[in-house]
Amino acid sequence: MLAGRAKGEQLVLYIVDADASVREALCRLAVASGFGARAFTSIEQFATELEPNGKGCVLLDSSLVRSARALRETMRRRYLEWPVIVLCAGADEAARYEARAFGADFLLHKPVDAQALFDSIAWVTDEKK
Repeated sequence: MLAGRAKGEQLVLYIVDADASVREALCRLAVASGFGARAFTSIEQFATELEPNGKGCVLLDSSLVRSARALRETMRRRYLEWPVIVLCAGADEAARYEARAFGADFLLHKPVDAQALFDSIAWVTDEKK
């Protein structure tokens, strides 16, 4: 895991998922592993409540990808170059296609293995263990 992180800015995971239990579990896991965490129920909530500070990584539920088309543009306007990891329920080929078309930096399947999640976060953010 990425606990015991190096000095510097804390990486914040921005969790966007309509499922409250998923948001809660990912937030607890993030905080226990030394990350900051902010949870959002929708793309709209994320876009309006986002306070861009520091380093971040977005964990986005695949069911919200279609409504997230403008997300990348919103992030660019705010000068945010945060990577987006899409979390996909099942092995749905359509969801994988949507994630690629959206420009996801990584795709993981739910339920997410904690180590796979941390490895993918390290991969897309260049955060070293």
